Amino acid sequence: MNVKQILYILLIGISLFMLTNEFHTVLSASKRQAVEEKWYQFIEFVESGSFKTAGNMLDEAWLNDILLLYGDLYESKHQYAADVFHQTKKTLLKTSVDRQKKMESARTLILMLYPAMFNDGSLHTFWKDKTTNAIYDALESHPDQFHEKFVRAATLYHQIFPSLVIQHPLDRLDQFMNIHSKLSVLMKNPDPQKQEKILFDMLRTMEETDHKEKEKENFSFLWMIFTIGGLIILTLMYASWKKYKGEKNREQDKKVDSDYKSD
Repeated sequence: MNVKQILYILLIGISLFMLTNEFHTVLSASKRQAVEEKWYQFIEFVESGSFKTAGNMLDEAWLNDILLLYGDLYESKHQYAADVFHQTKKTLLKTSVDRQKKMESARTLILMLYPAMFNDGSLHTFWKDKTTNAIYDALESHPDQFHEKFVRAATLYHQIFPSLVIQHPLDRLDQFMNIHSKLSVLMKNPDPQKQEKILFDMLRTMEETDHKEKEKENFSFLWMIFTIGGLIILTLMYASWKKYKGEKNREQDKKVDSDYKSD
């Protein structure tokens, strides 16, 4: 197999990959649009206080579509995402739950799914920054106000908690759940020393998420650089080979012509 054949095979492989990817994109575009339109409707119902209508929208078919289209971003965390989805539905449909709790539950689901569905982390970043500020506010507060501010920070952390879990490896899930369960206890049974410690644990989990997001961005950038660089190298190799082949053919033609004249 010569250089030309290798280059042709590589170019054909790249072309097939791009065509397959484009076909998959077109195939899922209509379903993706339907899922996203329903998602916007869900958010509108939540914002208007129509919690029962919003809750009834959270059916299994929609969940399966979401996980099918966007589940690759969750690695193997489909079950956790599904649990949050179902819990949100139960909360929204319960008549005994007050409006504030329903709003917080819906926001939890939105914060978990929105960044993956729309490739937009601005909403998550906004609430994460808000939670971080609330944690620092609690840590710096006067002892008389500490528990009140702790509860506020913990409430915000509960809302972004599923989105943090989704972004971390599964082997960290137990550690996250431990923090989550301790928070619930400390909100009802204050212990300043333990509360302060867990506030720092909360900060650490969010900082780790920031590092993970930066690593992901860096990896994507490097992958793009390597891909473009590889294509440039292939193009230069092909151009050099064509030039070499052309010069060799010209030399061959000259030799044949010279031999012909000498005869």
